[in-house]
This record gives sequence, structure tokens and C-alpha cells, in this order.
Amino acid sequence: MIAQLCDENRQDFLRAVHGCDALAPEMLTDLSVFGAQSALMRFFAADSTGALELKGAGARLCGTYDAQEAGIFLKLMGVESVFVHGALPQGYHAEEPLFYMVYDAHRAAEPETGLLFETDREPAAAKITDFFCDRKNDPDAWDNFYSELCTKRTHGAAEVWAAVSRGEIIATAGAYALCAQHAFLSGIETKEPFRGQGVGGKLTALLAEKLSGQGRTVTLLCRKERRGFYERLGFIRSGTVLYAVQDDAGKDPAANKE
Repeated sequence: MIAQLCDENRQDFLRAVHGCDALAPEMLTDLSVFGAQSALMRFFAADSTGALELKGAGARLCGTYDAQEAGIFLKLMGVESVFVHGALPQGYHAEEPLFYMVYDAHRAAEPETGLLFETDREPAAAKITDFFCDRKNDPDAWDNFYSELCTKRTHGAAEVWAAVSRGEIIATAGAYALCAQHAFLSGIETKEPFRGQGVGGKLTALLAEKLSGQGRTVTLLCRKERRGFYERLGFIRSGTVLYAVQDDAGKDPAANKE
């Protein structure tokens, strides 16, 4: 049975999440910052051994649970895509596996870049949101991203850097789930005209080195074709998460890319 997170099932939820290293930093950070029932995301316990986070049309699901019930529930809640560490929910198919990567500073190599840029370690939240979201085409997505980023920054749960050239943000890398022990990187992206010049790699390497030097375990999820890119930066594979979509839907996962 899937139930909203409350005091009675909180420990079951936490046990399920702690059993999934790949999704734990994001789910635990979101729960800590926003609470169990916020306007941006909601949390549920499933069968005393599973954990579910809903955010817009996406979700994270881990632990053990009834796949049929989970699939029905996700569809009722309008979930189009879900990151799964466990059984595939009924009615959803695996679009592709994502590699869970952990940073090892001893394996890191200094990436070369063919383009000079400035590193902005505190870019304006509105500019970062503009980089990822089109306010005119999807104002709700813009508002939600901006609100989440600002709230996490206020709580010390996010750190985002930007590569800037001639006053323009050309790449970003961020820890959008940040706590004393862990830093989960996402939103690693470079604008199309500047790709292939090492900008994203350099920015990510600098951020990972800084966070690792503070004693944090630095992790991320990436597509198969990006595995070599992150391995050259010092990341090693430590597991796999499935990115699944409804059987009658399909779209690119919001995984890391340069």
C-alpha cells in the first residue's frame, strides 16, 4: 500500500532511501529542505519497504514494492517519467539505464579547454533558470526551477557554478543536493556553440574537486555515452538506475550532458 509520508511511516521511508545510494542524496535533501508535503514535491512510503518522491510529472522510486500498485499510482498522479532503483512499475518501460558515478580525486585528470572563460561561483538564480528553462513557453517550469533553486541555496543545499564568456553563461555545473556528507551533481550542460572545447569538463572538475576536498562524497547520474567523459574527470561507476517512461510516452531523460 502506498501512503503519504507521515510520522508513522517515516522510518520505513528512510530505510528504503538509505538502501539506495544513487537516489538517496536527492530524496533526502528534498525531504529535509521542503518537508513531506510541499507545493513542489510530495513523498510517500510504499509497503513499508519502498520510498517514492513525486515532483511535477517526474518521480523517484526505490526499495521494494508492488510493481502493479506502483504503476497504477504513478499513472493516477500524472507521472510521465520515473528514476527507478527496484522493480519496474507496471505500465512503464525502461528508456535507458543511467550510470551512478562516484568521484575519486586520485583518478582525476586536469581537463584541457580550448576556450578562456570566467568562473562565476554565485551566478544569479534567475540567470541559471533562464539557461535551463524557457519562461515564455513554460512559465510553470521556470517558476518551479527558480523557486527550488532559491530555497535550496537559502538552506545551503545547493551550489551552482557557471562558466561565463563575454558576459554570457555558456555552461553550468551544480550540486543540487548538497549536505555535509554528500554532493549530488546535476545540471551539467554547455550551450551548443561552445561544446567540444572542454568548458563543461573543466567547470565540473573544479566543482567536484572543491566539494570532495570538503570531505563530501561527490556523485552523479549519466548516460552510457557520457560515461567515458566523466571517467576522465575522475568518476567511477558504482551502480545503475533505470530511467523509465509510460508505455505510451517517451522523452529524453534529464541526465548530465556537456
